Amino acid sequence: MPAANDIASYIENQLGSVSAYKLQKLVYYAQAWSIAWTRLPLFTDAIKAWQDGPVVPGVWHARRNGERGNADALGVEHRATVDAVLAFYGSLEASQLIELSHREAPWRNARIGVAPDASSTREISIEAMRTYYAPLCVEGEKRVPTGVMHAVSFQLAVPEGELDQLGEVDDSVEADDVASWLNTGRGDPWDAPSA
Repeated sequence: MPAANDIASYIENQLGSVSAYKLQKLVYYAQAWSIAWTRLPLFTDAIKAWQDGPVVPGVWHARRNGERGNADALGVEHRATVDAVLAFYGSLEASQLIELSHREAPWRNARIGVAPDASSTREISIEAMRTYYAPLCVEGEKRVPTGVMHAVSFQLAVPEGELDQLGEVDDSVEADDVASWLNTGRGDPWDAPSA
């Protein structure tokens, strides 16, 4: 099994130079989606709920000391997982990845009771990642589903303080219609003509 720093080096090899913030979030999302897709972690290093989002302290310290990992330590399946994550998250800016991770349950739940500007050593557990990301998967596919892509775009478009204040869900809309809309981006179920 590769180390998180090996995953970080592979990401840098694929994308070129990336900021420390962006690298940390991409390593996190690679771990989270690996757990969702395969039920197995990519690495055993802990992920902490730091102020600026999920961070692998081992990668942070290694990079700070100028140490790179071994990208060749990744097997074919590891690379396929990281490549699938990079296909979606790789084009996002570091600030978008930070904001997105702040809006998702694994980081938020690990930060409960911690002031927004306070440091924390709380861990984001494998189970927290599995619980949040696994239900978003399309069984048998190693890709970020279209519906998740639409949800990410939506989350990043809504100001942070307003996302939790969007109100009650209209239960007159069928779940299948919402799922179809999220997967295709067509046929907004809330714009259906009244009967």
